[in-house]
Amino acid sequence: MLFEGSCGCGAVGFQVRSNAPYPYLRGFGRLDRKIAGSGGFAAFLFAHAPTLEIDGKEHIRIFHWPAEDGGEPILEHHFCGQCGSALWQFDPRWPDHLHPYATAVDSPLPVPPEYNDFNIAERASWVNLPPGDNATREDGGYTTGMAAWHREKGWLVED
Repeated sequence: MLFEGSCGCGAVGFQVRSNAPYPYLRGFGRLDRKIAGSGGFAAFLFAHAPTLEIDGKEHIRIFHWPAEDGGEPILEHHFCGQCGSALWQFDPRWPDHLHPYATAVDSPLPVPPEYNDFNIAERASWVNLPPGDNATREDGGYTTGMAAWHREKGWLVED
């Protein structure tokens, strides 16, 4: 499946391939909310980093997320330097993985049959968790990788 995405001002466009199409992972943690959480959370996808193609690469800026243990930052948040739109996350420990923010993807995405909400303990006080949306909720970080989740559910897409 091809994800096509862009920033709000159009300075950056991208495309990347994935076989895991559901934006099921919702991060309620402080950094997720601050960087890409207009609804009180950030929603992520899984894609294959080597397939990433970018138009307007010169407009991309990178914020290195602070490590939870106080060590060197690892996770990279890529965003448009013109309008600030969140585009994707990248973790060099897994160089073949890329995590586009669902809000940056312009391609139609399927509604996930289930959600995995993580860092619930850090959610903003004004955020009510939707009842009955078939979500697994965790106070800490997520424990099942995005590709593994799709594989376990039988929802990987081959193209």
